[in-house]
Amino acid sequence: MWRSSPLFFLLLLCHILDVSFGQNKKKQGQQSSSLLLKDEGKDLECDFDIAYILDSSESSKYGLFQKQKDFVANFSLKLMDITLNNWKLNIRLALLQFSSHVKKEFHFQDWENVEKFNSKVYAMNYIGHGTYSFYAITNATQLFHEEAKPHAVKVALLMTDGVDHPKSPDALNAAAEAKNNNIKLFTIGLSDIARRTPINAKLRSLASSPAQQYVYSLTDQDLQDTLFLQLVSVYGIPLIFGQW
Repeated sequence: MWRSSPLFFLLLLCHILDVSFGQNKKKQGQQSSSLLLKDEGKDLECDFDIAYILDSSESSKYGLFQKQKDFVANFSLKLMDITLNNWKLNIRLALLQFSSHVKKEFHFQDWENVEKFNSKVYAMNYIGHGTYSFYAITNATQLFHEEAKPHAVKVALLMTDGVDHPKSPDALNAAAEAKNNNIKLFTIGLSDIARRTPINAKLRSLASSPAQQYVYSLTDQDLQDTLFLQLVSVYGIPLIFGQW
């Protein structure tokens, strides 16, 4: 069903970011022309820079680190398997993992193809120390700042159970900075621990608003389709894209 396709996910994000950016520019007395859609001759272009942030801390032991890698690899393949007449979707992926420190495993500027990217995904080694999601988010924000295309939709997928080391700085501050830089932040809980009220509340606070659109769980067997369908149910079909 086309509504559960990666294409729908991408076009909806294009619409969401275009609306929010246009509103901001109006407030500043500037033109509200699209920052994301470029009419290059016959085809429309839309740039997407998507960063995966994997939890490589003690929270992801017992196979959860491998489960994250499998999700990233499979989701990335689906994202690349998109063709559409009169549209050119320029998708680049980046990869980070974090524990007590952060490793930028694959930069946006390194992007060539999904095969090269996924080979790096599966080559990652588990760190297994404490959880410091503050540094994970700040490093991702820095990566977007340094390497994202000027008009790209910027999306970060943070996988974690939200239980930080006591010495970790407040991740909410890092999340606020990411959102201020127009990064759409999704949080994906690793296990049933993330469904517990205090932890789930933190994941919702870290994620972009409204939280019900940006908080998911790796325990959901249909995570990818659920992610797409949730966006569809909230936003419907954007009129600017016509009927597909």
